[in-house]
Amino acid sequence: MSTPRGGFSLLEALVAVSLLALSVVVALRFTVATTHGVAVGRRWTAMAEAVESEVVRLERDFRAGRPACIPPAPGSRLTADAVALDWAVAGDSVLIQLVVTARAAAAGLTLADSVATSVSCR
Repeated sequence: MSTPRGGFSLLEALVAVSLLALSVVVALRFTVATTHGVAVGRRWTAMAEAVESEVVRLERDFRAGRPACIPPAPGSRLTADAVALDWAVAGDSVLIQLVVTARAAAAGLTLADSVATSVSCR
């Protein structure tokens, strides 16, 4: 009479290894997606900060010449953290409309967003 041996069959071992490999792949894909999302989020934050700073600067320059406010000229610049800013100005010495557009690259994508606002000289 033979005694039963303990352990796993070859089929059970293959199933366990396959499940482990699948779990590792899913975890890596989740990590890559999270890292990508964080990188894009950081660029959006940098773009928002750059646009806010530029709008404040343009408003300050416009209002600096009170009572005869002079609208700023349209222009563009590249920030230190590689955010490209373009702005367009319409209006007169009493009220201007600013449109500031930001562009930046993140994780293989080109991100772009625009902010439009009106600024009174008073």
